[in-house]
Order: sequence, then C-alpha cells, then structure tokens
Amino acid sequence: MLNTVSLAGRIAQTPVLQRTSGDAAYVRFSIACDRDYRQADKQREADFIPCMAWRQTAEFLCQHFQKGSAVIITGRLEVNSWKTPDGEQRREMLVSVDNVYFGESKPKEAQTPAQV
Repeated sequence: MLNTVSLAGRIAQTPVLQRTSGDAAYVRFSIACDRDYRQADKQREADFIPCMAWRQTAEFLCQHFQKGSAVIITGRLEVNSWKTPDGEQRREMLVSVDNVYFGESKPKEAQTPAQV
C-alpha cells in the first residue's frame, strides 16, 4: 500500500529536541501550509499539520530551523490511538517525517558576496 506525504510550509513554532527514556531524539512540531484559495476580503487560510521526526532527522531539524522557517518534508501519515486515564479513547493523526529539506535559500545578507 502507498502512504506518502509531501508538505511545503513554514515551521509554526521553534522545534525543541526531546529524548525518550532510551535516549532516542525526537521532536514534535507543526507546519503551517497555506491553502491555494482565499475568500474575498480575507487573508489566505492555513492548515497547521502536526508532525514528528526521530533521531538524526529530529536533530537536523532542531539545528537548522526555527519558527517561520520555510521547510519541505516527506514522510507518511500515522494514526495513533490511546486511552486517557478516564478511559476515553483518543486518536491523533500526524505526519511521521522521514526527510527534511530547506524551503528557501539563505537570506541575501547571510550569503557571502560573489567573487569578482
């Protein structure tokens, strides 16, 4: 079966690296993806897509991206289920990130001048 997700957007909050009790690195974050259309006299709406990255991918994301950074990710859609302490069944859908790419080049002031 095919389960592939590709998203381009902006990081909604600065990613913070966390670790499991077994010392595996992970990060939970959201990507704001603008919709292709907008209603008259309104700003373009965005969807905030929850994502999770593990190990080296998580470390790379936390080192190179912050809130507002343009990002492109690929991964797969996962549905996680659990019961709350009250016994309620909960479900969460998120993108399990396999690859992270820069969505834009460095700002011009951060680039070195071209040699003449």
